[in-house]
Formats: sequence, structure tokens, C-alpha cells
Amino acid sequence: MSETPPRERNTLRWLFGEQAAPADKLQLARKCVADLRATGRYPGDADIRTLVDDLKERSPLFAELWATRDIEVQRTLTKHMTHPIAGPIELDCDFLPIAGADQRLVLYTAAPGTPSHKALQRLRETFA
Repeated sequence: MSETPPRERNTLRWLFGEQAAPADKLQLARKCVADLRATGRYPGDADIRTLVDDLKERSPLFAELWATRDIEVQRTLTKHMTHPIAGPIELDCDFLPIAGADQRLVLYTAAPGTPSHKALQRLRETFA
């Protein structure tokens, strides 16, 4: 990730990048766009406007999802990913608002005893 330019370290830019979001990521894409719309309390934010304009220009899917005007602040969701060492992992994501700030803490966990939990344990041991 450190080799990725800071501007590109964004889930939306990853989902709607050079190639279209994979079909199995469509639900995640919908949720992320609805969550971005929830930032509408800052209509004058130039960074958000730039992000939206960039994504609408490079991704017909983003433009389509943005036009639906769905709004939903994300509190939890499940992400499926493939780690280069651990392989496929399913993680529960909890988004916790930080009082007095426009930031959220994201916690990634795996249910105890699941293959994903065991994969995370192996990673911890590998890098301990």
C-alpha cells in the first residue's frame, strides 16, 4: 500500500478504478456509494466533489450508482478479500464514529474458529 500514491488509497478509487468493479463486489460498491452520499452534509467540500467527479468520469457503474441517490451511513458490513499469504478471508467490518471528528475507526474481525480467524492467527504468528 505504501507504494500507492496517497490520493489513490481510497476504497472507492479501488472499486471503480481502471477496471470495473468485479460482479462479486457490486453489493460493496452500492454500500460504499450510499455511504459517500451520506457525507452530503458538506456540499462545499472540494475534495469530495473532486472524488465524485473523477469517479463519474472514469466509471459508468459509479455514475449509475451515484444517480440512484441512495444514502446509507455504513455501520457494519462483511468484506471478502484474498490476502497474498493467507488466501481468501472473510472479515466483519465495524465502523465506529469518533466523537467530535469526521472520522471513523474501522475494526476488521473474523468469527472465532472460522477459516478466516485461523488465517489471521497464522498471519499474526508469521509477522510476530
